[in-house]
Amino acid sequence: MRKAIYKLNKQGSLVFPLRNDLLQDAYKVESFWERPAVSLFVLILCSTLDYVVFAQTFSIILYDKVLLQRLSVIGCLIGFDLGPVYLGLSRRKATQGLRVDKLGCALLVTAFLTMVAFNTYLRVVLKDQLVPASSAAAFSVFNTGAAESNPAALPYAIFSSILPVATSIVSFYVSLVSSNPLKSRLMRLRKEQIELEDAISQLEAILEEYAHAPELEARLLNEDKAMYLNALAMAKEQGFYLCDYVRERLKEHLGDATAMNLLSSDVRGKLEALCQPPKVNAGVPVTTVNVYPMEKEAG
Repeated sequence: MRKAIYKLNKQGSLVFPLRNDLLQDAYKVESFWERPAVSLFVLILCSTLDYVVFAQTFSIILYDKVLLQRLSVIGCLIGFDLGPVYLGLSRRKATQGLRVDKLGCALLVTAFLTMVAFNTYLRVVLKDQLVPASSAAAFSVFNTGAAESNPAALPYAIFSSILPVATSIVSFYVSLVSSNPLKSRLMRLRKEQIELEDAISQLEAILEEYAHAPELEARLLNEDKAMYLNALAMAKEQGFYLCDYVRERLKEHLGDATAMNLLSSDVRGKLEALCQPPKVNAGVPVTTVNVYPMEKEAG
């Protein structure tokens, strides 16, 4: 589809969006897997798998303390998922020559390794509760009824300990691939440059118009005068409308035939005279026009 070369903005000026469109095309992601939506989906999937593993562990240890179960699971998710994500972001910054807090990265790695060690220890200790012996007895042809350890308990404990580590590695790599802070900064600076160049072009066009239009000042003054006269006429019409409204309300209030006749008379000409600027002559006072003679008679 052919893109528009120019269009009108809200101020009625011509703008040329082609440069912005080309900028978006130049800095778009290179593959489908680097899209933010795909990366977010993968991170959520990894967090879900970790949640299942940790919820199983803490439901055995803290089976009667639901709040502690949830808080413990959240703590493990922070250590196994958020930590690697921030490590991936920091690694990307380091590879692009940007400044990275090495102490913060070291603390994140220490927290992650500590969580891995304690999770492995808990899974190994609780292997018989995670995979009870009854599960093996139900599928064993040599079942004698004696309570014994399930041979799959230890392998499952090791597997469930490695699974969060694997999801953390995936989260680390996803954040490493999908983040590109240097590219984002370059795109933002390039966009600001395009906006400044467009603004400079518009200002140069305005100055060029001023230079080649010597009668521009007179035209602008005439336009301002026309706008002033239009606003003045609107104000006068609004005043006439308010005068008619007041006369109608007075007629309803007085209810007198004489007053209604006087108030119904056309006074637009007198109102027009009131709107004219007063003419002051030397030594002659300014006289006013009485719109309603009945006021004088009543006085």
